[in-house]
Amino acid sequence: MLAGSLSVTAEAATSGTSGNTVWKYDSGTKTVTFTGNGATGNYSGTDDVPWVSATKSGETTTLSAEKVIKTAENELHYVEKRSNSALYDKRANTGNNNYTKYAADLYPSLQANAWCDMFVGWCVWTASGKNKTVANKALCGGLGSAYTPTSASKYKSAGRWTTTDPKVGDQVFFRNSSRICHTGLVYKVTDTNIYTIEGNTLAQASSSSNGGEVLRKTYSRSFWKIAGYGHPIYNQSITQSTPLEIEKVVFKEGITKLGANLFTHRYDVKTLVIPKSVTEISAYAFSYGRGIDDVYYGGSAEDWRKVKIGIGNYHVEHADIHYGSVVSSSDSDSVDSLNKGTQTLEILSQPSSTTVEANKLHKFTIITNGVEADYSWQVSTDSGKTWRDFSEKWTAKTANLYFTVTPEMHGWKFRCVVSSGKKKVTSKAFMVSIKGVEEELKITKQPKKVTTKVGKKVTFTVKANTAAKYQWQYKTASGSKWLDVELWKSATSPKLEMTAKKKYNGWSFRCKVTAGTKSVNSKAVKLIYK
Repeated sequence: MLAGSLSVTAEAATSGTSGNTVWKYDSGTKTVTFTGNGATGNYSGTDDVPWVSATKSGETTTLSAEKVIKTAENELHYVEKRSNSALYDKRANTGNNNYTKYAADLYPSLQANAWCDMFVGWCVWTASGKNKTVANKALCGGLGSAYTPTSASKYKSAGRWTTTDPKVGDQVFFRNSSRICHTGLVYKVTDTNIYTIEGNTLAQASSSSNGGEVLRKTYSRSFWKIAGYGHPIYNQSITQSTPLEIEKVVFKEGITKLGANLFTHRYDVKTLVIPKSVTEISAYAFSYGRGIDDVYYGGSAEDWRKVKIGIGNYHVEHADIHYGSVVSSSDSDSVDSLNKGTQTLEILSQPSSTTVEANKLHKFTIITNGVEADYSWQVSTDSGKTWRDFSEKWTAKTANLYFTVTPEMHGWKFRCVVSSGKKKVTSKAFMVSIKGVEEELKITKQPKKVTTKVGKKVTFTVKANTAAKYQWQYKTASGSKWLDVELWKSATSPKLEMTAKKKYNGWSFRCKVTAGTKSVNSKAVKLIYK
């Protein structure tokens, strides 16, 4: 493989301009402060944002095939998500809607699309210290494509393509009958086989272009679906840098618009101070800002509702909003709350009972009169007889409860306990109903017994008369207990798909179907081999 050489250094800039504003970084308080009149600048991504790219230089290391493969190995068994939730948990929120952390970190505009190429790009980018310049050079200019035919063409144009001589660290491409359609990373090569780590694939032997998991795979080098291999440019010299630590961002009065991608992917930012003069927060201004806990806003709750907030600012909308806050004129940028101690806590607006669609993200909001307060959302699954904290959702401690409503939640009640000092106010309880779940739960199509051979594809199907949650279960030939199927992607869908293995002979399968508080089991069927 050819070796490339690219040294990356950085200057620790601590002030500059952004659109119509001036920014300044204070290393003592870890604060970036913006002053001026009008809008800040708009940015296309993290690399061109001055206070993000400003770094303190560190030691020089090398981007290698070994680092990329190690990064990929750390991602094994990550599964795609059914919604834009729990993206950074390997196994939580399992689904088949192509939501991943790889898109969130590197390709936010392509979220919910096939992600095998995004996975490869993410591994190279992460191994490079999240340096897009280095990662893009390694991929011969293909970092931004996330589309396998385009990525393959970059290697071909660079003269780094082969169909016969794979190496460890290569990007392998697979084809179907019409085009290149899937990709992965080669971690081992023998005279007869290649061994890969792939994103968005299945455990079955053949390649899969939309399987949903990060897995190891093995193929014969003569496998007809292998289109070829791209040789990345490794052995690049990288000066590892430490980004400036930013915990607080302050915008002074007079600023009217916060531009796109201002602080995207800055997990260290905890506090935002936004003046009443701001009327718009652009798309992705604070996207994936998981650390944002508090937003101090200069206006009232009514003023905040009028601010135009673009997509990708989820964590801003779900932080604790402290209304009536102003920035002092001193250099310390301390925040004084205009409402503190001057008003009695009062709930001005709260959700009412509603009927929603299943398996979609929904938002429930409570609005107070601006007094600084703590929020605790609660749930009741027994029509309000008992209540517990809805602690499994991190937004349950904010004024905005935001979660995916699943079929088993039909009939659940919710409320919010708001407290400020010794004062506590509890909202009215409201009930969530799921469209189509009002009728009695019935299984309208039962799975059928299957007689097959080892290695053949097997499908069991069940169908309910309403929107429902599915959980397939199995019992071994000699077993007495039913166990949940966990590792197969289709384990929570109406169709259980699997490849018959020798050990499955005589196993029984059934599906537990749940809608609201009702559950019913399908008929049990056996898998029998000829």
